[in-house]
Amino acid sequence: MSGDVLSDVSTVTASGIYYVYNGTLVGSGLTLSVDYIAGDSTESLFSGTLSSTSTLIELPHELSGGNLRATVSKSFEVGESASFSGVTLVFDTLTQSSVTFAASIVSTGSIVDITRESASLSGVIFRPNTSSGKIYYGTNILENTGTVNNGSFSFTGLVAGTLYNYRLGLVPFPDWEEILSETGSFTTLPALIPPPTASIAFQSTTYLLDQNPLLNEFTCDNTHTECKINFNLESSFATGYTASDYFCELDFDLDYESGEEYKCNPNTVTFPRGHDYTLHFRIIHTLDVELASERVIIIHAPALTDAVVVTSSSG
Repeated sequence: MSGDVLSDVSTVTASGIYYVYNGTLVGSGLTLSVDYIAGDSTESLFSGTLSSTSTLIELPHELSGGNLRATVSKSFEVGESASFSGVTLVFDTLTQSSVTFAASIVSTGSIVDITRESASLSGVIFRPNTSSGKIYYGTNILENTGTVNNGSFSFTGLVAGTLYNYRLGLVPFPDWEEILSETGSFTTLPALIPPPTASIAFQSTTYLLDQNPLLNEFTCDNTHTECKINFNLESSFATGYTASDYFCELDFDLDYESGEEYKCNPNTVTFPRGHDYTLHFRIIHTLDVELASERVIIIHAPALTDAVVVTSSSG
C-alpha cells in the first residue's frame, strides 16, 4: 500500500505535534506511534489509538535536531477482509503504512550581500515546508529578533567591522516558539577610514614669501609679476591611507575654473593680483562622499601698484 501518513498540514509545535493523518489505512482500529530519532537513539513520543484523522501529541521535552517518525497501523484478524481503494484484501499478518518525516532545518542558508551596515540570510529551508522561522542576533547577547520569510531575512542597523552571532529557529506553527535551532555568525565589512586633513606641499613654480606648509595664510612674493602657486596634496596619504580610496576637490576661489579642481596634484595655478583668496581643499572618500575632510587657507595676492617690486642689478 502507498500513501502519506503525514499530510502537509501536520505541524510540529513547541508543545506538541498536531498530527493529521492522510494515509491509505482507513476505518476503525487504527494505531498511531510517533518516535523521535536523534543519531542512534530512538525515543517513543506517542503510541495509541488514532480515533480520528487528527490528534495533538504533547512533547515530553524540547527537541533539538533529529527526525520524527510517524507510523499508522491496522491489525486484522486471520481471515478478516478489508477494502482499500475498491480492492478487497484478506490479511493474515499485521499490515502497516508508515513514512519518516524530518521536523528539521533542512538548510540554514547562507549569509550574502554583507556590507558595513547590513547583511542578508538567504536559502533557508524548513521541514515541514509550511514552517516559518525566527531569528535572534547580536554581538554578545542575541538581543535582536526577526522573522524568516520565504527562506530569507535581512539584518539591518549593523555596525561595521563587527562579528555578529545568530540563532535560526524553526517555528512550525505561527505564534509558537522555535522547536529546533541552528546557529551561525558573520562579520560586517570594515569601517571606512576617514580621509586625512589635507597636507600641502609647494612645488615649482610657486611664488610665496613663506612656504611653510603648516601655515594657513600665505602672501604672494612681489618680486614676481605673477602670483603662481603649485600645490601638491599627495603627502596627505601617509601610512594607513590608500590614496585610491579618496579623491580631492579643490576650490581656488577664482571666477573661472582652472581645470585643476579635482586633482590631488594639480598643475600651477595663477591668482590674479589685487585680491585675497579663500581656498578650500577637500579630501573625500570614494565610497561615501559624506566622509570628507576640509582645510581652508588664505592667499594674499596684493596688486603690484600697492607694493614695491624688488629687482636686482649688477655693476
